[in-house]
Amino acid sequence: MAIAPEDYVLQVRRELAEATEDLLSDETIVQQLKKAAKVLEPYEADEDIKVQGIIALGTYFSYVAYTSMAERALGAVPATSELRVKELKRIAHMIISQFAPVDEELRFKEVELQGWGVELRESVLSE
Repeated sequence: MAIAPEDYVLQVRRELAEATEDLLSDETIVQQLKKAAKVLEPYEADEDIKVQGIIALGTYFSYVAYTSMAERALGAVPATSELRVKELKRIAHMIISQFAPVDEELRFKEVELQGWGVELRESVLSE
């Protein structure tokens, strides 16, 4: 299944309404959705649930990127960022765990993730 990340930018942006475009560009969201698609690529699942997993993981990655940019631009991370990261991680876990062996910290087990330049096993995807 091929995902067109640009088709899901608005969904991510709606979920992350607090992230302004100057701190989280559409290009960054597309990059994070591509990364999420690559991470979930080895796993078989119904297309709808897999797309939801890509969107959830892409949203989590995008929020982490946003907090990084906010810290650089504003000198501090948003006050609620720790809670928001936990919630986005929980949502991603709830969806992805339906088709992939992942724990609550978004560590994937017993799979080789290809295309990262190295062979990864038990990858930690939290920032």
